[in-house]
Amino acid sequence: MMVYRRNRTWHADFRYRCPETGRRRRFRRTTGLRGRRVEAEALARRWHRELEAPPPPVQHAAAFSGFAHHWLALHVRGRCSPSTQRSYEQILRVHLVPFFGDRDLRSLTAEDGAAYRSAKVETLSAKSVVNHLGVLSSMLEKAVAWGYCAHNIARSIERPR
Repeated sequence: MMVYRRNRTWHADFRYRCPETGRRRRFRRTTGLRGRRVEAEALARRWHRELEAPPPPVQHAAAFSGFAHHWLALHVRGRCSPSTQRSYEQILRVHLVPFFGDRDLRSLTAEDGAAYRSAKVETLSAKSVVNHLGVLSSMLEKAVAWGYCAHNIARSIERPR
């Protein structure tokens, strides 16, 4: 961690590990302090602790089927073309919601995703299953961003060949 002075203002410059992605990041910012170095170092240490802190626990509980409709209404409508909206709605209505049902998003595991892939590969083409996993991944990515689950299980599912 480095704290330095430039033009009578203290600046902080350090690297930290992002708790969500695990990647190293660089943080550079002015402290806005013109006072003593000790104050600037204390502020930089506080910023470093906050950045490396684990993300807050997930607050919301939601059933898969309920969140699927919520995601369609808020994220897909208005952002995607009508044909894409129909395709996503059909994949959710016919395949994903019947399989996952009313399970809580927080209880889903990578094993559940692998079970879905295995069940669908037997009846559908590999390309259709890849499309389904794409919809599932997009939906769960928003669920993570909105605080409904801690991680996206679809990232760990191997795509069929």
